[in-house]
Amino acid sequence: MKAVILAGGLGKRVRPYTLFLPKPMLPLGDKPILGHIIDWIKKQRIKEIIICVSYMSEIIEEHFGNGEKYGVKITYVKSKKPLGTAGQLKSAQKYLDDDFLCIYSDSLFNFKINTAVKFHKKVNPIVTMVVCKYETRLKYGMIELNKDKSVSEWKEKPVIKGLINTGCFIMNSEFLKYIPRNKIYEMDQVFKKIQKKNNKIYGFPVSGNILDLGDRTEYEKNFKEFNKVKNHER
Repeated sequence: MKAVILAGGLGKRVRPYTLFLPKPMLPLGDKPILGHIIDWIKKQRIKEIIICVSYMSEIIEEHFGNGEKYGVKITYVKSKKPLGTAGQLKSAQKYLDDDFLCIYSDSLFNFKINTAVKFHKKVNPIVTMVVCKYETRLKYGMIELNKDKSVSEWKEKPVIKGLINTGCFIMNSEFLKYIPRNKIYEMDQVFKKIQKKNNKIYGFPVSGNILDLGDRTEYEKNFKEFNKVKNHER
């Protein structure tokens, strides 16, 4: 099985840091975010990686090269402009003729993928989303109203629980047929298109931790945490 890493976005939510580096190359501890993702892929016993690049792609290519020194084989697929999460995946179509792993480049996780892969191969859907449990406390009180606008309930800063997308998917190559070529297209648009054709999309819950690095606040928080660990180990 191959792994595809989507690393071609502009990283607008992490500016100003991404004015100087592409988001996957922002430092986290002793290596860039993308380095941690590649380490995780290796632990899943996947050695062939395709990285979809665009913005400041030369920085990524220069750092990781062909992947030999990291114990993997890396192929780069470059888009002239950012094409969205699904649009950049489409550019890698010629390298994908079987089931593959697709990963966003702004999350880190520590779960094992093998049970999700077994599930996907058994059920054989177009795509299986890897999901995990999540809960958060809202910053505001939630108010419910009756039809006459009178207050029926006040929940002060309630805890919301549910399943979230980890940014990791197991896909059949058929998934790529639903993505238009050379067009900005997001992953949720593809999912809706697949479901309109009466195809089921499956979610496989996993246990583990996920670090969201998609915006400036989350990146800065996790950057500090990684540095604390690094300094403690010295």
